[in-house]
Amino acid sequence: MFKIYISLSNLFPIFLGVLLCVCPSAYLTGKDTSKWPSLDTLRRNHIEYGKDFNVQLNSFFVSGTIENYEGGLESVRSKIKVFKKRPHKLRSIYEQALEEVSLKIEFIYDGKRGVRKEFIDDRQNAELELSGDALRAIQTEAFVDSLFLRASEKMGVLKVEGIEMINGVECVRLSVNGFEYGPIQTIWLRLDNYQEAKHSLLKTSSDGKPILEEIYFSHYLKSEGGILYPSASERYINGVIAYRFKVDQFKPNLGLFNSFFKIE
Repeated sequence: MFKIYISLSNLFPIFLGVLLCVCPSAYLTGKDTSKWPSLDTLRRNHIEYGKDFNVQLNSFFVSGTIENYEGGLESVRSKIKVFKKRPHKLRSIYEQALEEVSLKIEFIYDGKRGVRKEFIDDRQNAELELSGDALRAIQTEAFVDSLFLRASEKMGVLKVEGIEMINGVECVRLSVNGFEYGPIQTIWLRLDNYQEAKHSLLKTSSDGKPILEEIYFSHYLKSEGGILYPSASERYINGVIAYRFKVDQFKPNLGLFNSFFKIE
């Protein structure tokens, strides 16, 4: 029902979800389109399976551990805490224990402005007002709803292209065109719970080379508040592992005040 997007390559929120074994997407299972679910059916089931009846997700807190990799080798382990509130408010905290000091990076988005704060041994030593791509990234991350739900709100953005197996789970493959919140290329929805199994994004490097990002979501659990969420995720860049993320806690509808997201 919701997603968290994490990208610690530049300590910026961008994706949630662990695959014990990441397998390539399997073949399309036939061209009999009469057996493919419609977008209306997918959207309805995505909402109904994602939460208990009459439950509305207005805010949430999630914490966990992210393992960053460089060249496929583990390089950095960080603790992360994320707070979100409708319609577009975000506060996220990344903590790393280095050899001699502790580093904390905090991002706040109040619905209009975004800032990045840096702390060393709990003392703030830097603050940056976000702009450009950095501001757009945190604006996208601040949404509570999933990418599929947002993309399905407009006609012509999503198209059902077939059925595929992702890590042993039968999924619907949807192409994405004209999505305003980022270079999402494809979304896969599981057919067992109609939640997201995978996203793919196609970007271009500074020297013009294509960059394929793939994010996998797994180990879905239901919170005490009745919200279905992926408790693990993995992100790959051009087929090489970039991070693994595992959720320790997920708490919906905490009653967060707007002042918690205030930028001083």
